[in-house]
Amino acid sequence: MRKKVLFLAAGIVLLCLAAWAYYAYQKPHTDARDIAPSANISAAELFNAYLSNETEADKNYTGKVISIKGTVNAVQKDSTTISILLSAGEKAAGGINCSFYNAQSLKVPSVNSLITIKGRCTGFLLDVNVVDCVIE
Repeated sequence: MRKKVLFLAAGIVLLCLAAWAYYAYQKPHTDARDIAPSANISAAELFNAYLSNETEADKNYTGKVISIKGTVNAVQKDSTTISILLSAGEKAAGGINCSFYNAQSLKVPSVNSLITIKGRCTGFLLDVNVVDCVIE
């Protein structure tokens, strides 16, 4: 009797986990379009904040939607995403990597143009990475 109850409980838990996983998988991808930014900052200021004190910059920016103003340094496209690298200044070894998901209709800016991008900061790894971006 005890084994039957244990197997039934385990089955119910597995069924609930499978239903949640299906729901999460089918949920549409969202971007930062309708979220108010928690900070407005230039690309150079954001990059320098991570260079000078990564721990403090993570507290201030990681996981939050921010608005970044900067100059387009490079544009990279593939079938489903577009990545725009914003320059962090002439002396900087990196920049701000902004990723746009499912951006077939996005009007891609030209190199050396000044733009403002809003997205969710995910931290620093050679470049500051920002995902779920939209051009403002």
